[in-house]
Amino acid sequence: MAEIGFKEIDVRCKQMLYYYDSIQAFRETTKSINPFHIPDSLYEEFIDDYVDVARDMRLTKNTNGSTVVMMKYNLIVVFGRK
Repeated sequence: MAEIGFKEIDVRCKQMLYYYDSIQAFRETTKSINPFHIPDSLYEEFIDDYVDVARDMRLTKNTNGSTVVMMKYNLIVVFGRK
């Protein structure tokens, strides 16, 4: 950014947490943003494995009879002034 004239550059990384209110919401969101180009015939097996991995990583939690999925991610925020 400095090379193209920006000054007062500030870069921050915020650790965030997103809650999916159900396994089904997690499955549907994953399908909509899936970057892996998995054939339709293999998708259900893939998503089942993906949900199992989330459980193994303890990213799921049972609350009030429902299972929520908690996904941690990093949000990078960049600010600059010209």
